[in-house]
Amino acid sequence: MIAVCEITGIEPIQEIEFSDHTKHRQQNIWVKSGDEDLQGNWTTFVKLYDEKISENEGMRVGDVVSVSVTPTSRRLNNGSCVQSVILKLIGVARA
Repeated sequence: MIAVCEITGIEPIQEIEFSDHTKHRQQNIWVKSGDEDLQGNWTTFVKLYDEKISENEGMRVGDVVSVSVTPTSRRLNNGSCVQSVILKLIGVARA
């Protein structure tokens, strides 16, 4: 599903280390649903890494963005199932 959202907050860029000991830049972008009648009323954040941060460095609070929302699940070693959602920033509407 593609959701149209509005940026409500942009956190500072952080340097993080993955489990393979590589260092990356990460930035959280807070978004809220743009059409509450179609998409419901929700707010969440999208994690951007390295090149996605560079591609979208002109983002501002109030910009309209497209976000890909993909439900997923994974099975743990103990047999239980964990459900989650993958969020990806597709693009920022430019004026």
